[in-house]
Order: sequence, then C-alpha cells, then structure tokens
Amino acid sequence: MVRVLSAMIFLLVATAIPAGAQVNIINGVAFSPNVPYVDRVGNLVGGYLSLAGDSTAKLHGPGNCAAVFGPNSRYFVLATGSMASLWDAAQGAAVQAFPAAGNVRVINFSRDGGYVAIAGGNSVKLWAVPSGRFVAEMPHEGPVYSMSFSPDGSYLATITGGTSRLWSVPGGTEVMVQPMSNPMSYSAISPTGTYMVTVGGNTARLWTIPDGQEVAQMPSNYAIRGCVFSPDGRYLIVASDGGAQLWEVATFRKILQMPYGNPSE
Repeated sequence: MVRVLSAMIFLLVATAIPAGAQVNIINGVAFSPNVPYVDRVGNLVGGYLSLAGDSTAKLHGPGNCAAVFGPNSRYFVLATGSMASLWDAAQGAAVQAFPAAGNVRVINFSRDGGYVAIAGGNSVKLWAVPSGRFVAEMPHEGPVYSMSFSPDGSYLATITGGTSRLWSVPGGTEVMVQPMSNPMSYSAISPTGTYMVTVGGNTARLWTIPDGQEVAQMPSNYAIRGCVFSPDGRYLIVASDGGAQLWEVATFRKILQMPYGNPSE
C-alpha cells in the first residue's frame, strides 16, 4: 500500500530562512511525536510517528542545526550555533529565546514537556516551557555529549567525556558525580527513578539514586553501544557490537545472552 502523509506537523531545519526566501540547504528534519498519518483513503496507518522516546536532539558540529518537538507536539526547540528558540507550532512563530553558553550540542525535553535542557559550551541550562523562564544552570568541566531526564522529571543525567553526573530538577543541584577511567558514552535512568546506568567502553555500570552507590557491573567483550530499561524497570538490555545481554535489575543477574548472527556459525 502506498502511504501518504496527511495533516502532519513537521520541521525542515535550514541554516537560515529569511521571510519569503527560497530554502536551498536542509540540515535536518523532525516529525511531531503524536500526529497520525493516514493512507490515501483516510484510514489511520501505523499509530503515531515519534521523533525520539525522550524528545532529544544532538548536534554533531558547530555549524549544525537541529529541531526537537516536546512530548505534546505543541512546542518545539530550534537550535543553531549558540542560540536556541522555542516555537509554538500552532502559531508558527518563535515565542522564547534560549541563549546557550556555547555551541549547542544536545537538547532534551522532560517527559511532561514542562522543562527543556539545552547543553552548550561547558554547561547545561534549564528552561521552563512555555513561559521561557530561566530555571538553573549546571556547570561541567567540558562539553556535555549526552543527557536525559528521569521519567518523573525530578532528575537530569548528564555525561561529559569522562564523568557522569546527576542533577536535581528544578533546583539544578549536583546530586551525584561519577568520574570514569574510560570515556563515557551513554547514561539512562530507570522508569522507577531508583537506578541509573552508565556506559564506558566495554562496561555498563548500575548506580542507585540518589546515593550514587555502584551496585553492579555488566561487562562485555565488545564495545557497548547503548542500554535500555524495560517499561516496568525490572530488566535492562545492554547492547554491544557482539550482541545483547538481558539483566534482571533486582538481582543484578544476567539472565539471557543474545549474540548477533547465526548461532550455528
């Protein structure tokens, strides 16, 4: 069946779009998280499109642009260079300006859409949505490459090259700091808000919140690319170049190894 997009909000992100000007360079695109798409006869197809489960965008260079929708699709943040702005999709206009401390690298909405965290330079700034009120600034020793809110929005996890931090929201107080010998690449907070997982090299580590105690290490023979908690927080999948592992969070026990490729090879 040929599918067509209908009645959908989406963004084309260009370096600069003066009023009435022709757009020659498109640097990115983003779909609204919860606007349906339909087939040619108007039937709903495939549920809803989603940009990202946690409404996150990353910019990989100082000249890049990015756009990310909030969870309710009403607002989105557009960023380029050291400036970000909040747009109202219904009005089609920018309603707030969010200056960053340097080139914007990561944008992340809280799950309820009430806050947006913007990492630029060596700090993260927290803003209230839609009021645009400045809430807190969280300084770091270097650029922030990854960050994520806890499901209830009470914490923000951030990662620089070799350090993972946990911050309170909205206070912006540093709750936990974990330096690592290997470069850090990823962190995530469990749906229950009681654990945080961090990834560095071939090892994932599980920490308790808010006391920051390391309770488990999950090693791999290959570089770990990411981790994801099950929706109920009972299990954790650790994915590496060699396959995936399923861990039970309560017992810190690996219960399944899932190698890539043909097991008979």
